[in-house]
Amino acid sequence: MRPLLIILILMLVAACTSGNKEYKEETSENSFGKMAVPNITLYYFYSPTCPNCIAIEPYMEYMINKSMLKYVLCNVKEFENCSKDSKKIGRVVAVELYKKTGVLSIPTPTLVILEGKNATVFLGRDQVSHMDKYLYEKYNLTTFFIKFGDKVYKPSDCIDCHVSKGLGEPSSFTCSACCHRIGAEGEKADISISLR
Repeated sequence: MRPLLIILILMLVAACTSGNKEYKEETSENSFGKMAVPNITLYYFYSPTCPNCIAIEPYMEYMINKSMLKYVLCNVKEFENCSKDSKKIGRVVAVELYKKTGVLSIPTPTLVILEGKNATVFLGRDQVSHMDKYLYEKYNLTTFFIKFGDKVYKPSDCIDCHVSKGLGEPSSFTCSACCHRIGAEGEKADISISLR
């Protein structure tokens, strides 16, 4: 899988550097002070009929709403309506996977994180639904973390917990009694905290 990612990165650099817009670094203000937002764009390829896309839809909505990053969404069923950059990236992903599998398509879900001329590709439900770990490890982003009691969780921790308990993936990222076995008062999580 690593060689495929390296090849995809090189191909994306070649395909996407022409006309690639630079986005100004922004900061976010929260109760812990200002946090730099990295200059990256996340391209998300999905299909409204894809079972794996439907399963991680709450995760993607949560990340899009809480992470303060630039997301570009591309519904592959309506590929002609996707942005010019999404189309370039999607074609590169499809061609590289065709070389490996003989199938010419953009698998869904797929997420491509583009930072300048560097790209990281997440293929499939398991990889895409754990991109928060990558964003934390690479960029120290914590704005999407969830605080419950005295513990702090990444959204992918919630997914792993739910799946391990046979609950399926969470339909929201508001902690409740279903997973944490809390009292009848139904304590809710403090969403979007920062550890900085």
